[in-house]
Amino acid sequence: MTTADPAPNPNPHSHSHPYGAAETHATGSADRFHGAQVHDTGFADDDGSADPVLAQAMLRAAAARQQAETVAAGLVQTGTGQDLSDVVEALRGGRLLVALVAVLDSTDPLGSEKDSHLAAAMWSRPDGRVGLLAFSSVDAMRRWRSDARPLPTAAATVAQAALQDGADALVLDLAGPATVVIEGPALWAVAEGRALLAADQDSQVAKRVAAAVHRALGEISHRVTATDEVDLLVLLGSEAAAAPDAVTALATDLAQDPVLRSRVARGIHIGVESN
Repeated sequence: MTTADPAPNPNPHSHSHPYGAAETHATGSADRFHGAQVHDTGFADDDGSADPVLAQAMLRAAAARQQAETVAAGLVQTGTGQDLSDVVEALRGGRLLVALVAVLDSTDPLGSEKDSHLAAAMWSRPDGRVGLLAFSSVDAMRRWRSDARPLPTAAATVAQAALQDGADALVLDLAGPATVVIEGPALWAVAEGRALLAADQDSQVAKRVAAAVHRALGEISHRVTATDEVDLLVLLGSEAAAAPDAVTALATDLAQDPVLRSRVARGIHIGVESN
């Protein structure tokens, strides 16, 4: 069996708070924000409350993760499973609150603050992975830090910013009441404003696989499914056994496909049907 790994699992040992080991931006008091200018993001009338549909979806996702962690002794993936499909759906067309915190730029000769600016709060893990913090409500943000300033922003825009800035995840409501980590295919789904689908049920994945199979092996039969080990198993017709080089080329093609990299978390295996 040949393996194509377009998107290695970024979080094989997730725990209750996968992010939050260290804050990358300096802390600051609330008076630092006096007079600061924040651009209008189209949510001027937002009252800061949580979308009840999103809140319930997050509670279900957090509960599902905790249950899975109990069963698997912590070996659970977040941000990739269908337990997040409701969260992703609730975020389609919705908004999140980006947490703005004061970052110290310079000090005076006595060591007091001289200049600072506002920046989105990012949290990092000791292994170097970074998550962009966002919140469902002002109350949830205040549970984390009372001096952070909320910036209402379309959820898709927040996810796009996380990806563009090289963040590995979007961390929602870090201090509760329900913390959800969105990464991998779920993060891409939020950024693209689409539903989160299992890879073997995703029509776009099926199209990309079919095109790659045709390029490598021509008119050969194939089918896709999922296994406990990988998100996508591509089973080729038995005649592929006579073309190992073509199968290897197919694996390389699948691993490099940008659509598959954004929609498949646990890798792709290629197998050949028996006669």
